[in-house]
Amino acid sequence: MKIPTLVRSYHKINTGPFVETPYGPRLLRQHEAERIMGCEIDCDHYATAIEILGQGVQTRVFKEILAQVGRFLAEASGQKR
Repeated sequence: MKIPTLVRSYHKINTGPFVETPYGPRLLRQHEAERIMGCEIDCDHYATAIEILGQGVQTRVFKEILAQVGRFLAEASGQKR
């Protein structure tokens, strides 16, 4: 399964990703978007939280990329971790 990028205007433009329900598609809820992006936003206003999440990167992906770069640099310099 894949999730398209959450853009900061997700709450305004009314384009996916959507969640399919028996009553039709709906936008992601704040806690669902937070789970996808890997962080929690301490904000009660949905639009503000989505704008913040839409400007960020998925923390799990970013963390893994940095770990791989760190291993590469350690090996390239002859150091072992």
